[in-house]
Amino acid sequence: MSNIEGLVVPGALRKTTARILFGAVAVIAMMVLVSAIVLWNSHDQMHEAVSHRLQTAATYNEQSLTRTLESIDGALERVSIGARDGNLEKTLDDVLRFSPHLRQILVIDDKGRIVADTAKTFYDAEATNAVDLEDLGIAKTGMKSLGSRMRIGKGIAKRFIGPASGVGVSSPHWLLPIALLGNERGGPGVHVVAAINPTALTPNLDAAVFRDHGEAAITLLDGSIILSNAALQGGLSAIRTPRVPAEISARYFASEAGVLAGTLPQKPSLGLIAYQVSPVYPIAVVVAATDQDIFDGWAADNLALLLIAISIPFVSAALIAVFGIQAIQKLRLDEGVRALSRVVEQSPASLIITDPTGKILYVNAAFTNLFGYEPGDAIGQTPRLLKSGGVGVDTYNELWQTIKQGGVWHGELVNKSKGGALKWVDAIVFGVSVHGGGPDFFAAIETDITLKKEYEERLIREKMRAEAANIAKMQFLSSMSHELRTPLNAILGFGQVLAAKQKDPLSKGQREGLDMILKNGEHLLDLVNEVLDLAQIDAGNVELAPKRLNVTELLTGCQSIMGPQAGGRDIALTLNVPAELEVWADPPRLRQVILNLLSNAVKYNRAHGEVHVGAQAGANGMVRISVRDTGAGIPPELQDMVFEPFNRLGKENSNVQGTGIGLNICRDLITAMGGSIDFESGVGVGSTFWIDVPAREPGTP
Repeated sequence: MSNIEGLVVPGALRKTTARILFGAVAVIAMMVLVSAIVLWNSHDQMHEAVSHRLQTAATYNEQSLTRTLESIDGALERVSIGARDGNLEKTLDDVLRFSPHLRQILVIDDKGRIVADTAKTFYDAEATNAVDLEDLGIAKTGMKSLGSRMRIGKGIAKRFIGPASGVGVSSPHWLLPIALLGNERGGPGVHVVAAINPTALTPNLDAAVFRDHGEAAITLLDGSIILSNAALQGGLSAIRTPRVPAEISARYFASEAGVLAGTLPQKPSLGLIAYQVSPVYPIAVVVAATDQDIFDGWAADNLALLLIAISIPFVSAALIAVFGIQAIQKLRLDEGVRALSRVVEQSPASLIITDPTGKILYVNAAFTNLFGYEPGDAIGQTPRLLKSGGVGVDTYNELWQTIKQGGVWHGELVNKSKGGALKWVDAIVFGVSVHGGGPDFFAAIETDITLKKEYEERLIREKMRAEAANIAKMQFLSSMSHELRTPLNAILGFGQVLAAKQKDPLSKGQREGLDMILKNGEHLLDLVNEVLDLAQIDAGNVELAPKRLNVTELLTGCQSIMGPQAGGRDIALTLNVPAELEVWADPPRLRQVILNLLSNAVKYNRAHGEVHVGAQAGANGMVRISVRDTGAGIPPELQDMVFEPFNRLGKENSNVQGTGIGLNICRDLITAMGGSIDFESGVGVGSTFWIDVPAREPGTP
């Protein structure tokens, strides 16, 4: 401080300095107040957004859970019907084969004796075997339901139920028992008990939590937790929490959904809880986030505002330093300037002042705190004292060239502290001219951004890992699709050879089995081809060879291909296309898109329905080709998901085959050809899908 003491400033300058300082403080205070208000409002908005997100997540998981339970309910009902009709063994085999979430199915009588068990290969089938429904938590007594026969039990650390339960005890397997009690509708009957893979009930449960924090759980209506996202990570021990608080489960009986303050027992702090009750089954989905989870999310989303609020003191220190250095060179400091120097000294931003040759004249306490050098160690040295070797010569040359010409250099530097630690700083370097002409002093204000740089580096590494994972996924899909097509083509080829045999023809039963093999094999081959297309599109490997096409010829060819399929369902397939229309597109890919739209219009149409195909010249040099059907239509709540891959909009359990990726591929192909795809639909009216394709080669009039 001795090098800036003892100087005098006239009274006018003292008053001017005081006014400037007062104005700076007022502006800073207003900025701090505005920042605080903005941050507070954003926190309230985050709280509301989290509440909405939790309710949405609970609703989505409940709908998914209800659909899964409906599938299980239907499967067990088939077994129950098979038991009554005397066709139990084949029914068990069919149900277990096409229900991947069912690990085991048992049929028992009213006394608990096993009538049939799909896991019988693991124990002596001649022994007398029985199952205690009470031990599985699915007995009739004391259970609440909504008029449903389905019972959901408690998690068991075993692979199977009953006599086969000893198999795989040392493995990490566990199960959730579900029963369909046969005598609920009156009279004696068999009970169907199934061992469910618990994760089959929770495909989206882990993703429901807020920013990888919080908790999501599936509970019975009395609040008993039967499954949580913690169970997916910690095994059976994680689901032994008895229940959610009674005040939450009590809400189940008052309303189907809601959001309230509270928490699950695993996180004893206040927060938000959303719950959604299944309208069909005695079960609810609960999603919770603590106040700390919400605050962490708010802090991450408002990092920029927080940095601005934090930077206000540093900016103020920089302004004060500029005016202070100018006053030093003009008149020498009196008490007012010494007070200003104390402000600079106590600033949290590091400040270095040098003469025109670069020799350090002054450093503040923040410099000492940041780099470890006392003023006596730094004064008389040059900024090379902090050189780390991590900054290129070009950067230093640019810095000195800028400030010597009277400019302000702003950038990031990596300096080395006295202890050898590297410090990243956000630096502002500028020259100060007292008498006009060239700079008389240079000043550098440096803010520590080491933590920020480390965070940015972590983000870069995470991005690189995510990109590498996506590339690996695409390569895997492409490789597996190619590997699967060869054996599938062989199977279909041999099946077609068997079907064409003239000598020793197949029996009726053999012919029906062979037809099923060919039908399902062709469906699987279509799925593999579509997955391969999807992988190639995502990887950017689709090569297009556009040319001029006559729309009438193209659509007539597609009509002839789809005619037999439409005729099989007595569906009228008509064209209304002007003969002179032409488009600029890749022929095979455009034909693929149109055939996909026609196939959907036929498959999801009503029997004896109609499919109309039209084309007309549109605006902006495009031709619109439309396909209109008279099917059931798409409900409004599902229309936003039409182009999502692998989403069949609730048709997964219908008898209509499909993969759910055809429209996604159509959208990508049409976009690659410079066009677009869209639709409109009404329930009970039908749907109209259209594509807009360029009428001519880009760049031509």
